[in-house]
Amino acid sequence: MVRMPSSSGARSRPRGEPPDRRAAARRRVAGASLGRRESNKLDKRQRIRQATRELFSAHGFEAATLRRIAERARVGLGTLFQYARDKRDLTFLVFNEDLARLVDEAVAASSRESRILDRVMAIWEPHYRFFAQDPVLCRILLRDMYYYTVGGEALRFNETAGRLRGHLTSVVAAAREKGELTRSAAAADMSALLFSAFESAVRDWMRDETPVASEGLATLRRRVRLQLRAFVPGDVAGQPRSGRGSGAPGRTR
Repeated sequence: MVRMPSSSGARSRPRGEPPDRRAAARRRVAGASLGRRESNKLDKRQRIRQATRELFSAHGFEAATLRRIAERARVGLGTLFQYARDKRDLTFLVFNEDLARLVDEAVAASSRESRILDRVMAIWEPHYRFFAQDPVLCRILLRDMYYYTVGGEALRFNETAGRLRGHLTSVVAAAREKGELTRSAAAADMSALLFSAFESAVRDWMRDETPVASEGLATLRRRVRLQLRAFVPGDVAGQPRSGRGSGAPGRTR
């Protein structure tokens, strides 16, 4: 007997689990597989990061070879190169997550301050306190941090540094618009000079065998105050210039 097609024209479906359930099951399996791969990648990245940190701290940058780092991380040398281009790129791999967090802290802290000197210092304070926690390792970063742009982690670092510089420039621009800083200089130029003051001060401070964050910040504050005096229409230390009243804009302690 010939089976006539149904009036709706729909084809008969095979018995068993409905197609939508089978598709959902396949998606779950694929998702679980992808999840495991991503988890394995993150685990390897963390092992490489920790091995690099330990060997750099114990033996220094030069003595810590890529092969020893790979062995400590329990990965092949070829796998290591999937995560970093070279040893300098590994330096950035060690620090990038922390530095991104520090920029977030700096942005939040400076936003809570009102006067320009306090806002600038709030940007640098988290960095000083972080560097003081592991000066041996951080000296390696400070040596390399603004001079390399080759490698995925180096590029990521420069993006973070660019975000920090951009925030400093926005802080300076806001102070300029409020009359705290002179309008005779561009915000980008003033920001670049303030950033240079930080770079110089932090390197001088890190020459100490055991750098103390509060001491380094006190020195930086003096230097930033001196730098701002060239830009503030009134004495940044809070003593107005001759002929100005006590309410001079730019009064900052």
